[in-house]
Amino acid sequence: MAQHRTTEQLLAEAEQRAARLRQRQRRERDRRLLLIGVAMEQWAGDDQERQETIRKILDQHINADRDRKFLGLPNHDRQT
Repeated sequence: MAQHRTTEQLLAEAEQRAARLRQRQRRERDRRLLLIGVAMEQWAGDDQERQETIRKILDQHINADRDRKFLGLPNHDRQT
C-alpha cells in the first residue's frame, strides 16, 4: 500500500536533503582548505622567503581583525 505524504511533508523532506547536502559541501570545503594550509606550511618549511610569500598572501586576503590577530598579522589600516 502506497504511503501518501502531504505537500508539507514532501517539502520538509526536500529541505532536510538540501540541508544535508549543504553540510556535506561545507565539510568538504573545510577539509580542502585545511589540506591547502598544511601543504603551504610544508612547502614553506624553514625557508624564510617562502614564509614571507605566504605572509604577503595572507596579509592581502585575510580581513577580519580576529583572524589577522590569530595569524600574527598587523591590523588593517581602515582609512578610506
